[in-house]
Amino acid sequence: MSSSFLQFGWAIRLVAYLGMAAATYMFLTLVPRKQLFFTSIGQNTMAIYLLHMALIRIFEASPLKVFIEEEHQYWIIFIIDVVIVYILSRPP
Repeated sequence: MSSSFLQFGWAIRLVAYLGMAAATYMFLTLVPRKQLFFTSIGQNTMAIYLLHMALIRIFEASPLKVFIEEEHQYWIIFIIDVVIVYILSRPP
């Protein structure tokens, strides 16, 4: 390993951390403070994340998957995705 990396490694890491902190701050300034139509989806993303895999496994085992692949009806997957997100993002 180069001696310059060993000598200035801490400075390189510090600059990287400062850059990441600045990027995080800039991203958070873009987040709106008011509630929008998709705010409820964002508040319930853990439920969507945890439960969607079970629904995907059911879909993969169903004959609907074969139909979509053979007939090239991929728009159906988009509709199913929207329905899954809508159902799983509802408040308990």
